[in-house]
Amino acid sequence: MKNVGRDVCRRAARQSVWAPAGAVIMFLVVALSAPVVAGGQNDGLDVELGKALFKRLWVPAPSSTLANDGLGPLFNARSCAQCHTAAGGGRIAIDSDGRLEDRGAVVRLSQSTGEGDANYGAQLQTRAIQGHRAEASVNLDWKRSNAVLGDGSSIELRQPEIILNGLAFGPLAPETHATLMLAPSLEVSAQIARVDLDALDAADKSQNGDAKNGRLSRDAAGHVQVFGRKATEATIESAISLAFSRDLGLSTKAHLQPAGDCSTKQTACQSAIHGAAPGEAEMSEEIVAAMAAYLRSFHGPSHQDVANGDGSRLFETSGCGQCHQPELPGRDHTSVKLFSDLRLHDMGDGLAGLTEATSQSATEWRTAPLIGAGRRLRAGATLLHDGRARSVSEAILWHGGAAEAARERFKALSLADRAALEHYVLNR
Repeated sequence: MKNVGRDVCRRAARQSVWAPAGAVIMFLVVALSAPVVAGGQNDGLDVELGKALFKRLWVPAPSSTLANDGLGPLFNARSCAQCHTAAGGGRIAIDSDGRLEDRGAVVRLSQSTGEGDANYGAQLQTRAIQGHRAEASVNLDWKRSNAVLGDGSSIELRQPEIILNGLAFGPLAPETHATLMLAPSLEVSAQIARVDLDALDAADKSQNGDAKNGRLSRDAAGHVQVFGRKATEATIESAISLAFSRDLGLSTKAHLQPAGDCSTKQTACQSAIHGAAPGEAEMSEEIVAAMAAYLRSFHGPSHQDVANGDGSRLFETSGCGQCHQPELPGRDHTSVKLFSDLRLHDMGDGLAGLTEATSQSATEWRTAPLIGAGRRLRAGATLLHDGRARSVSEAILWHGGAAEAARERFKALSLADRAALEHYVLNR
């Protein structure tokens, strides 16, 4: 098997000819001293190298440290670790002026065709390298309402209101929709990577397109896609490549655009210095592979097995389990605990937002895996694609469309039963 880690080390050494000697030596020492992970698809060197790349702060080109450069010109973060805190997902952080901080929440831009905005592309970049202007700054406010339950009690709901300030390239197109999006949990991504997509494909074809079960997302060639909140990527590698392009402005083989997500109307961004030769990627396939090895090394969140409790029964009788399936078939005849069917479902107008392909509706979302939800909430994160839900109950009450009946059954439960169901979800 090709040793991805050593290939990356050799490439880094070649690219870093003019880097400070100590920096290059330390990089190679860390990579080459990594332990071997028994039984893994990749050896410990690849995982350890991917971890170092995950934490690396990228710099603009041209740089004396060529292995680190190519950032931007526009970007949202300088490293993957800035948006993904440890194994968890992104979270909303707002400063004293109401401005959204760079902690794993970005603003995505889309039109009903699945395309981004003509002036700003598919994602709003809030930071820029020297000599360039960030696209805008983002303030966040909340529109609040109350949901009344069957027993007469109520729960406050909130919905994000995005306020864009200092738009550098003119207004958004009238048909452009701005959607707040949180970075996904890496633990969840690692579990999704263990799912047998061929088995999902076969099961999907046997259902003959039954609409009540949602649908699998597929690319133009018919391949199943499961990564991303709208299920637009088929592999961890493709998801990493997309993040490099949109979040850091770094090109890969899959996304060779030197200017990342800059639109063609952003001439200064388009003509900026690139961190690689024309037609080449700033991030090699070996780097993407090492990052993927690191993400695959994450284990699923630990949980208590309370499958026989009242919460489990209520989870099923309320209809939650129809989409949040506890297990999916894994590779090598295993099963993967995920609490998701990884299918797209219509979630109603209340959650309408991002459209990433012509075949998608703004109300369709891939079923959110519930594993680790309790851990993320306890760590200060929130739920749903835009972080609006501060509890399991809030998240359920936002369900509409195909999940409306399940939401209404939840609303009709007693306080004790709602607590039991929420406790069950929090311990997945």
